[in-house]
Amino acid sequence: MRAFPINYCTRRKQVLLLLCCLVILYGFKLHVEDDVQFNFININGNEKCEIPKVNPFDESILPFFWKPNPIVCSENTELVYIDDDEMIHINKNRTKGKHIECYYQSVIRKEQSDDKILFGTSVWFNESRSAMMESDFAKVVCVFEGKNIYERLHYHIKKKQKYFKSDNDSFSVLLFGVDSMSRLAAIRELPKTLTYLEKHLALMFLMVIQK
Repeated sequence: MRAFPINYCTRRKQVLLLLCCLVILYGFKLHVEDDVQFNFININGNEKCEIPKVNPFDESILPFFWKPNPIVCSENTELVYIDDDEMIHINKNRTKGKHIECYYQSVIRKEQSDDKILFGTSVWFNESRSAMMESDFAKVVCVFEGKNIYERLHYHIKKKQKYFKSDNDSFSVLLFGVDSMSRLAAIRELPKTLTYLEKHLALMFLMVIQK
């Protein structure tokens, strides 16, 4: 059987050509996917860092800016609700004169785990007798003529009975951060909220937090 000699020089050229093609394709892919890129540097390396003032309504970002449709609330209200005083009630507008009994059980984390929970003691209430919510999360069950007609998880923020007393010698500053939204996105998406915060609560942006 005759063996053909291998031209190593040709093989190297082929491998080099293949690598060049891959690099070109990768660069083209980055260029197509990342049309908008901002690289901010200070020409003088000895100067302090300068935070760029980016226009939140720049033409490059507007194609990605859209407004969702308004939320349409259901006309059917919940059978059970929690008021601002942390009392849980039965909605009389939904019972239609029927005698309905409900109870809630506090949701308790077992062994400080997010995967293991326990339900607390049942606390009963009805139309004429409400109950105090003792936890942030609770399972609520309502019964009519011996049958469960309602079972749902309710939640609210339990008020902590701890108040901070301020005087002239201490700071009184509230730092409020919205981690799920950048400053520029907030300017586009929450104009009314920002106007209220600036007008009534002396809002001051931390410019270094650009996200």
